[in-house]
Amino acid sequence: MNYALPYILLIGFYGFLACIRHNTEDKFTQAKIDLASIFLFIFFFGFRGFIMYDWSVYYPSFKTLPNFTTLFNTPLNRWEWEPAFELLAVLCHTISPDWTFFVLVCTLIDTTLLVLFFKQENINIPLGFVMYLSMNGFGLSTDLMRNSIAIFLFLNALPYLRQRRPIPYFSICVIAAMFHSSGWTFIPLYFVLNRQINKWILFSLFILSATIYVFHIPILGNIISLFAGGLTDASQNYIDQYLNMDKETSIWGIGFIEKLFTASLTLIYIDKLRSLRPNSNIYINSLFLCITSFLLLSEFRTISMRVSTLFVYGYWIIWIDLIKCSNNQTNRKLYILFIAIYCLLKTYSSNSAAVNKYENVLLGSMNFSERLIFFRQHFFDK
Repeated sequence: MNYALPYILLIGFYGFLACIRHNTEDKFTQAKIDLASIFLFIFFFGFRGFIMYDWSVYYPSFKTLPNFTTLFNTPLNRWEWEPAFELLAVLCHTISPDWTFFVLVCTLIDTTLLVLFFKQENINIPLGFVMYLSMNGFGLSTDLMRNSIAIFLFLNALPYLRQRRPIPYFSICVIAAMFHSSGWTFIPLYFVLNRQINKWILFSLFILSATIYVFHIPILGNIISLFAGGLTDASQNYIDQYLNMDKETSIWGIGFIEKLFTASLTLIYIDKLRSLRPNSNIYINSLFLCITSFLLLSEFRTISMRVSTLFVYGYWIIWIDLIKCSNNQTNRKLYILFIAIYCLLKTYSSNSAAVNKYENVLLGSMNFSERLIFFRQHFFDK
């Protein structure tokens, strides 16, 4: 059974809507397409069943949440999640203990923040969804429920970074960190992310990280070994188990070729890219943070994916802007064709496992116990 088919159809339909929107000048038609895209996103993710992985952890925790009185009498360090997400979950549980209601609320928050970001960057909404979903969006909208809200909050703080308004920027980042601790990562970026970094420095960083990736130089492993001497045996075993989980073994896969292709095009057209947006340096620098962090940490796939995902929004913008960089129509069409094929291939490869089997509660889905049995049976399927 092709478990990736619903995800491929979603990407394909968004691509179809993006083409229609691009080729119409009528504002009312564009608004209808945007609205249809948003409702489709909410339907697909807001009413999803138990798909992918992290629901198996979130659901039992959600079902055992305390009421507000008990929660506020519990020390903060004993809360299940970060404070803002915990409060959101308890509020939803108080209104309705139905897991689907909580998923819908989180999806509505994600969708609102994501669409606001697309609008502030004047992005074709369905095309924005294509880029988002193809580049880690499926995982963000399902497994990474806390991370996604934190990242989307940060994206809506970016105008304040460009305007050099530290108080609203830092305030939003702190709120993001209250949903997921990775939000603290965005605070120091205020001082570097909007800088115009020389392209040869970016080129050198990419070559260095690519070399480390290709030759499997164990940078992270050596750093951890250096500082792990004082840890207890139990802590050391925990770290070893985590770091040995799902190690990256392939080198010249389609993912690395895509990163090589994207970095090369970005460096070739960097001056043109910088002229397209007043805040283009933010997305260029974020793109290289995403690529280099993935390559530098690739000896441990789980870690490299988690870190690089914090900056994956750079892809969503740069890939769209690269369409505008070539004056040659043939080159533009070839680039669009590459993006379309790659998005479909990546969607297929990322969602072909049995645990990705899509279900929608409005159309009929397994309950928790049934899906948990299915999940355990297919957890190690590839």
